Amino acid sequence: MGLRRGQQNGHSTQQNDGVASQARAGRWRSNGGNYMQQVQSKLKCFRRGTNRYKRKIRPSKESMLSSTLSQSLSPEATPPTDSLSAAAQLRLDEESLAMKDLMKSLTDGSHGYVEDKKPSDVIRFYCENVDSLSLYNDSAHSRKTQRIKQINSRFQTDAALLIECGTDFRQVPEDLQLLNLLGDNDCRILQANNTTEDSPRTQHGGVALLSYQRLSGFHVSSGKDPTGLGRWVWTVVGTGDRKTVIVTAYRPVKPATSARRRGQRGWFTVWSQHSRYFRKLGLSGSPRERFNLDLLRQLRQWKTSGYEIILFSDLNENVYTGSFAESLADTDLLMTECFQSANGREAPASHFRGSTPITGCFCTQGIDVINVMVSPHKSGAGDHRFWIVNFCARSVLGASYPLLVRPKGRRLKCVVDHTAKSYVKTLRRLTDEHKMFSKMDDLLEAVDTAPKSELEDAMNRWDRQNVEHKRCAEERCNQFYSGEIDWSPEVGLWITRRDLYQQLKSINSRLRSGNSTSRVHTSHFARACAASNILRPFQMTDVEIDERIEACIKRISDLTPIASMLRDEHLGRCLSDAIQNGQTKRKKRLIQIIRDERERRKWSSVAKATKPRRGGAPTRIKVQDDDGDHVYETRTEVEEHAARKLTSRFKLARHTSIEEGQLFDDFGYLGDTTSTRAILEGTYEFPPDMDPHLRMLLEEAHK
Repeated sequence: MGLRRGQQNGHSTQQNDGVASQARAGRWRSNGGNYMQQVQSKLKCFRRGTNRYKRKIRPSKESMLSSTLSQSLSPEATPPTDSLSAAAQLRLDEESLAMKDLMKSLTDGSHGYVEDKKPSDVIRFYCENVDSLSLYNDSAHSRKTQRIKQINSRFQTDAALLIECGTDFRQVPEDLQLLNLLGDNDCRILQANNTTEDSPRTQHGGVALLSYQRLSGFHVSSGKDPTGLGRWVWTVVGTGDRKTVIVTAYRPVKPATSARRRGQRGWFTVWSQHSRYFRKLGLSGSPRERFNLDLLRQLRQWKTSGYEIILFSDLNENVYTGSFAESLADTDLLMTECFQSANGREAPASHFRGSTPITGCFCTQGIDVINVMVSPHKSGAGDHRFWIVNFCARSVLGASYPLLVRPKGRRLKCVVDHTAKSYVKTLRRLTDEHKMFSKMDDLLEAVDTAPKSELEDAMNRWDRQNVEHKRCAEERCNQFYSGEIDWSPEVGLWITRRDLYQQLKSINSRLRSGNSTSRVHTSHFARACAASNILRPFQMTDVEIDERIEACIKRISDLTPIASMLRDEHLGRCLSDAIQNGQTKRKKRLIQIIRDERERRKWSSVAKATKPRRGGAPTRIKVQDDDGDHVYETRTEVEEHAARKLTSRFKLARHTSIEEGQLFDDFGYLGDTTSTRAILEGTYEFPPDMDPHLRMLLEEAHK
């Protein structure tokens, strides 16, 4: 009975549900389809109420100002109102979400901040464990050296401190030397590897230190690890009594047991190299203990001699709690870690598979660290994060280190036909549009009637406008060659797509900000995208744009090793077309371009190795007078005293005997007199009191 009663109850429940659903359907039909309109009206009422509530709880400027003043003026803060507390809670939630995103980006990306453009009076170091330069692997070494050059160019670094170069520099051919790959005529390179035994051309370990541009001009001395193991290199820079030692060092790590069991492969590790050397000399202690002992002894000697020290090293242990870091922090050295002192927190994990910071930059108390940036993983040349460190120039060199800006190169090349024709065409168009010749005719007619001051002002305005036209024509007549990669149609297409995506990202940000002026150019940009086969550009999200930019950059990087070959093929096709079409001038120009580029590639490395070092731009000048030597460092003072010296030097000829007395009357400034002809014919009668050396020179002119 109980089971049957339960079944009956269930059956009745189903019947009731069916009746209720039929009733709802009847009400829907009776409403005539107005139910959705009622729902929408209720939703609008709800939204209006929500907006009214938000406006009610949002604090006004007056309430925020009064609250701030009352809290700052009264000794006891007044309790906030309920509306202000709700608004504050809302803002707190928004800030928490923003901070969570920021912390995620910091965890996944770079740490610290360094602006790309280097400020004045700042010395900037680029430091990285490159995990072998792979000089004998064409694609890998091209990618790594190209990345190092890009980082140096982007951040305008003064020195590059590289660890684990992975090369026996004794066996490197001339074209793969670091001077030819990463340096120039202004570069000073120190490199070290294990030279105590024979090894293959790829050798674990090794360090290098490259001083670029003006920093190399402050070089005092340099050296390497005296044992020949290539554990560190150092250079001393500075002026006067201020000297700083810059050290790059690599501390070996004991390989795991599984690695030591691999036999021949484990024989070449840095730990094995150092162990064999110390056993041969009968010295006790592990390679790490010997490294600590030797380098700390050297650092203490420099410190005792009054030198400041900057050390970048891969310690292969925690740079804050390790034994070597504790020794650096002792009272005899007092060296601090730069990232922590600049950012107030510890540096992130160095290796992309690691969990602790094992690479660090240390300096003594006399060095002022301005800021430090540690990059994301996989953004440098190796598997570690790279470092960009800014130091105060006076604390390192004891002198000012102003930022030098090179003058902008000229785009107009008269020897290039298309450049000259484009310049003339643009200048002629601008001149006609602004009626420059008719304006000049009006000025010439007003020479006798217009006041002198007004005429001068009008002439100056005309001249300034003419100069602007010339600059505009030169700006449009040619484009600068970036030099990062040899151009060919395939490379050009990828570069164009990358630039269009970057421009699209900028346009989208301006449109979202409500900048209506940028909408004028969207039609031109859309046509450019269509020409590059970029479909529906304004429907892409920022994430999609970033992904496409990364893809273009990756493709350009892949094309870099074969870019020169693609360039040669492109020029060959152009030359064949010119020959087939009978274009004599184009054929001659293409042959000249091919010849010039081949010669440039052939002699560029030779020029780097053989040409003398160029002098850097002067940043200070020493002048000797009756009161002694004075050093001037500001731009105005340097230019003023240099001008005085050069003026007196260039006028020395005015005080020679040929500029005085009878000789000057006979020859004058131009030498277009009868006496000059007499000198050439050998009939000139020299004065008896004439300088004998000048007489010998003039007699040689007759011979």
